[in-house]
Amino acid sequence: MGPTSDQIHEWKSKYRIWKVVIGDQDYVYRQISAGEYISITNASRDDCEFEDSIIREALLYPTIDMDSSPTRLITDLAGCIVKSNMLDDTTRWQTYVDGVKDRIRPRSEGGRLVTSDPLIGIIVQIISAFPAYKPEELMELPIEKLLDRLAWSELALGNIPHPQRNSNIPMGLSPQDRQKYLEGQSAQASSAALQEEMRKRANAKSRS
Repeated sequence: MGPTSDQIHEWKSKYRIWKVVIGDQDYVYRQISAGEYISITNASRDDCEFEDSIIREALLYPTIDMDSSPTRLITDLAGCIVKSNMLDDTTRWQTYVDGVKDRIRPRSEGGRLVTSDPLIGIIVQIISAFPAYKPEELMELPIEKLLDRLAWSELALGNIPHPQRNSNIPMGLSPQDRQKYLEGQSAQASSAALQEEMRKRANAKSRS
């Protein structure tokens, strides 16, 4: 008999979980955090202590007696927990990172940049404008709230023309380049206004 559907539902609401069958017994365990792993590693004097500790931390079902359980079971179960959490081989980390980047990285399509999921592109742009945001925080937002922040990010990054005098700002400028552009435009406008005023005065003198 395994865990109930209510138990599984509760666990899934809190963690990512896995199930493995060893012998004829189902074992369910959860994802552990980097901090939990570091604490376990630092506190363990040898492999046996590490295996015991990581099982105590991650195992959700069933409850087992660590002292009376076969050594082989403890080693196999601890190995499953470590592997599921991508802690068995650090070379897997870069493969994982590359896979995530491939899903996120924009690609050219019909002369414009798109991502595999348009929401990913929105999240990346918001973070570019407002680095204090974390991707996980933005993913929790409903679409309407996400689009609100997208609008602000486009304004911040200069991707939306400002009304009236700022309507000719080129798209895609960084905040720093946008400021320089506006300063340059302001200087040109001032120079043009001064020249116009001088022209008017010169015309007035010639008529008098």
